[in-house]
Amino acid sequence: MTERRKSDQEEKSFFRSDRFFEHNGQWFFATREGTMEGPFGDRMQAQARLEAYIKVANSGILGDGATDDHAAAPGHSDWSLKPK
Repeated sequence: MTERRKSDQEEKSFFRSDRFFEHNGQWFFATREGTMEGPFGDRMQAQARLEAYIKVANSGILGDGATDDHAAAPGHSDWSLKPK
């Protein structure tokens, strides 16, 4: 993945790691913003939600810093699709 977000200031090297993890039978995913989203019933649900999360974040419909609200609430999984 070589795409950069508009808000990315400089070129960086990123190392791939698995964004998904399971804890006590529930699945979560990690975001680039440092939040953990979930829980989900299985990995496929977590993956589908991550894909939606990325589409919304890249769409610009939430404005710049759309996911910054969630950095204040680690583990918050109900991110809104409401425009700001």
